[in-house]
Amino acid sequence: MNSYKVVSAQRVASMCAVCGRDNPFSFKGHYYNMEGAWLYATLSPLPEHQSFPGRVHGGIGAGIIDELACRVVNAKSEIACGDEPEVWGVTIDLHVRYRKPTPCDEPLYGIAHIAKESHRMFDSEVFVYSSDGTLCLEGTGRCLKLAIEDISDYDFGEKDWFDDPDPVPDTVEIPVVPKFLQEEAS
Repeated sequence: MNSYKVVSAQRVASMCAVCGRDNPFSFKGHYYNMEGAWLYATLSPLPEHQSFPGRVHGGIGAGIIDELACRVVNAKSEIACGDEPEVWGVTIDLHVRYRKPTPCDEPLYGIAHIAKESHRMFDSEVFVYSSDGTLCLEGTGRCLKLAIEDISDYDFGEKDWFDDPDPVPDTVEIPVVPKFLQEEAS
């Protein structure tokens, strides 16, 4: 196992399909901004997420990649900008590679980082693993950087978007070291 330092937890939503705490069919995702400006996520698939028995549906797997591809910008912006307004990612292009069947009867974890960035957009790389470290999904996303008021005219309140109520770990242990972290270490 490899240990990595958690900087903070990202906020979660009420009804989001991936992180929604009040959505009975959500993955109840937890998202952590990591030292080095990358994202670590834990996800809990349900039987309702399956295609073939015991396997996460491919379209739902693409939804996981999309969520992590967009959220990773918050890992970087929080560390770099401190108290500046939140930056959100909005997907404009998404590619998913299905490496191994994604189990829906065990926890999953995801890792994302920004591979390329400009003032208006960023490209992210995302990896989703089963609990034993098997790479199940891999993807890339190109996202626009936008403020929430530029995405939706909905008035987000504390019941819709809030701090993750679960305790934030100081570190996370992961069995696999992603390639981008190996490159940074060398």
